[in-house]
Amino acid sequence: MITVGREQLLNELEAVSPGLSPKGVTEQSNYYVFSEGRVFTFNDEIACSHKSSLGKKMTGAVLASPLVSLLGKMEEDEIGLDPAGDVLRVKGKNKTATITMQADVKLDVSEIGKPETDYRDLPEEFLEGLKMVAECASDDQSDFRYTCIHFMPKAIEATDNWQVGRFVIPTGFSESVLIRKTAVRHIVNLEVTQIAEGRAWMHFKAGKDLTMACRVARNEEYPKLKQVFDVTGAKAQLPKGLKDAVERASVFFDDDKSEYVRVQIENGRLRMRTTQTARSVGCYQESRKIVYDGPPMEFVISARLLADISEKYVECTIGEGRLVVDGGRFKFLTLLKPPKEKEADDV
Repeated sequence: MITVGREQLLNELEAVSPGLSPKGVTEQSNYYVFSEGRVFTFNDEIACSHKSSLGKKMTGAVLASPLVSLLGKMEEDEIGLDPAGDVLRVKGKNKTATITMQADVKLDVSEIGKPETDYRDLPEEFLEGLKMVAECASDDQSDFRYTCIHFMPKAIEATDNWQVGRFVIPTGFSESVLIRKTAVRHIVNLEVTQIAEGRAWMHFKAGKDLTMACRVARNEEYPKLKQVFDVTGAKAQLPKGLKDAVERASVFFDDDKSEYVRVQIENGRLRMRTTQTARSVGCYQESRKIVYDGPPMEFVISARLLADISEKYVECTIGEGRLVVDGGRFKFLTLLKPPKEKEADDV
């Protein structure tokens, strides 16, 4: 019997969860794999590893979903774990559960290898800029390039062919690479602090115990985006309180996806409305005054990005069919279109 702190073990498992795949895309990719004092996950795109509080006493693969769910619902400070062949017994006060387990470790992470460079600290503001840029990548899998963030030696950028985000920062990357948006979100959420490069994988560290590796693509042709921000047009003052409006609208969002809002600017008002994708559970809209003297227009933007932009920047330029926010190191562009006809419940 192995005695372990429940919350500590739960935190370790949640930290490596980005490497799980519920569909089992590779062998044991929907399992937490314990080996040599660490816990591993790998789904062919992301690999995670964390020092395990179970130490080297625990070897084998445990079905991930029931284990993490059970630990989250238990209340004991300490629990007992008893690996017994094809099941793991989890024991608390007056309770016992058994979870499917495989004694043999079959998870193959050999292709990832070790980094080819030493780990180095990520620059300040890297994660902040990456978070905003990532919201401009596409969720549409029809073109791989647009589902990725483009990392360059001196900047990071992304586009879905409708909006563009760019953040100028010395990344330390030796050459340009693409990393999928789905992986980048975990890089941001785990608050990684260090990076090292491999040929096919980029390696990250968060704290002293967690490592994460993301598959990268090299030699992919990516659109040239630097000049698209050169726009001449009218200046507009972004209204205050948009972040709070987005927070209220988030009631209708799916936390696991990008959620977008439709923004109309007309007659001195900025009207924000949740998009069609969110209407399966409801709809939210809110309007605010805006300082802008120009033709009416409409655009769609990531709700999270709108919240970040409105909190950090106060001015945008509208012209040539585009809206541009120039925040110095961070730049954002979205294409515009004439507003749709006003709907009956618009405010």
